[in-house]
Amino acid sequence: MNDIKNQSHHITKKIIDNDASLPAEITVYTMKKCAFCDLALQTLHEITDRINPTYQIPKIIESCIDQSPELIGQLDISGIPTIEIGKSRLVGLPTKREIVDLLNRELFLNIVYNE
Repeated sequence: MNDIKNQSHHITKKIIDNDASLPAEITVYTMKKCAFCDLALQTLHEITDRINPTYQIPKIIESCIDQSPELIGQLDISGIPTIEIGKSRLVGLPTKREIVDLLNRELFLNIVYNE
């Protein structure tokens, strides 16, 4: 069974409420008929919902590019789904470990993922 937990006693974070260096949102670029998009969103929500609420997790925004296909070129989207936090991206259907690694790297967290 997969287990995600915070190791709060090991965390040394320098986060202030209005810290401009942290991403303001997590964007997930999707398309309507993409089954992997739904699964990526579901997995991302499962992980972020289990993170200690004292941590500042940015709002998750779904951006369906069906309505604005020009965004693919403008945002240099190479595949769907794409999860973007700050300047980092996961393209395609990510594993839980890849999502946890991205959250840790971009949000300065210390989430431990045990398979």
